[in-house]
Amino acid sequence: MSTTSSTESTERAVTIACDDDRPMVLPLHLKTYPHSQSAPLKPGKFPKAKINSCKRIMVQKGDDFVQVLIPKCKTPNYAYWLQKSKRGTLYGNLWRAVILTRGDGFKHGKQWDEWKITDVKCAVKEFEHEKLKNSKDSNEDPYKEIAAMQYIKNIVTEGKEEEEDVLERARQNRQRVLDSRVMLPLEAMKSTGTSKSIYLVMTYIEGGDLIDQMDRVEDYGFSEYDCRQYMSDILKGVECLHSAGICHRDLSAENVLVSKEGIAVIADFGMCLRIPYYRQKRCLIKDQHSCGKLYCTPPEVIEKLPFDGHATDIWALGPILFKMRTGGAVPWEKACWGYNLKFKYFLRGNWKEWVELLTRSKTSDDTVDPVGLYLRDNGFSVNTLSPQCLDLMRKICKFNPEKRLTVREIEQHPWWFQE
Repeated sequence: MSTTSSTESTERAVTIACDDDRPMVLPLHLKTYPHSQSAPLKPGKFPKAKINSCKRIMVQKGDDFVQVLIPKCKTPNYAYWLQKSKRGTLYGNLWRAVILTRGDGFKHGKQWDEWKITDVKCAVKEFEHEKLKNSKDSNEDPYKEIAAMQYIKNIVTEGKEEEEDVLERARQNRQRVLDSRVMLPLEAMKSTGTSKSIYLVMTYIEGGDLIDQMDRVEDYGFSEYDCRQYMSDILKGVECLHSAGICHRDLSAENVLVSKEGIAVIADFGMCLRIPYYRQKRCLIKDQHSCGKLYCTPPEVIEKLPFDGHATDIWALGPILFKMRTGGAVPWEKACWGYNLKFKYFLRGNWKEWVELLTRSKTSDDTVDPVGLYLRDNGFSVNTLSPQCLDLMRKICKFNPEKRLTVREIEQHPWWFQE
């Protein structure tokens, strides 16, 4: 019986693309993606989340009853009127809310005429207690999301004191969100009633996400000019996160919001990580399991390899750019060399074959391909994307993470300067 070394018996192999497009087999250990430290590390921990108490009550408004969140204190100066649930989330609901301030005849806040309606809106992400109890196997952690957002805000604000007045604080927070291109929290609260839900209060962004924006465009996808505007904002948000030592891990068109001013803002930090450093050098992160939208997940995460937090976020920018330009289509379903031919042809620059697969009307098992039909009906071709756009995507989505462009290199690419 033949013998093999212990290293050979424990290592798996992965096929990766070389610069000359020939695949080669390398062992899946740290040498596959060389880095500065001897071994990948666990992500760092965030400071404990600061969560205040609140109560959620029903207040009679005319013939109807409305839901109001009131911070728990002796004489609350403000409250949040939960107006409309915009959509369900993994743990509860995302509400559009309006800030209420205390009226002249305020007693306990249980009557509608005790409050004054303001023109300041906010978003309230609700984490229901029952759903939290059953979320042990989920990759998302609401407490970590709150802690991460509070940590980011502390860095963005440089630890400065906030305004005491809730309305000024909300307006100030909105401006900081638009300046940093990153969603920041107003406050976090936990209900002391029977529901025991957690509420994350954030700045309200009026335009929805990038998908909502695409639905409003009459033409087929955004123009490359509009793509550059949004991509510039996203890059600024990514740079803000990375400078704070944060890896988002779930960047996608669905997690980028657009304000009424047309500014793109990165949101949803349920899967983010604090990047580990050793001797002031960024380290690889131990496998945390696949996460986020599969089309935006890089190969090393799919293969359960140690990964670089910066390179992981950079990868997602390629599929986001493609989705914006095509009005919602994705360049591949899964970034795996041996699994997806679309991805394989893209890496090799075989544009004719790539377009043929993208625009086919049926899949390999003879079922209808709605994305292919959509692209074909809208006349998608290689010319839909400019040569500079294709070149940028290819350099962002390098199979080897160490060869991917950095934020600075992306900003200097010729794509930004074409007419």
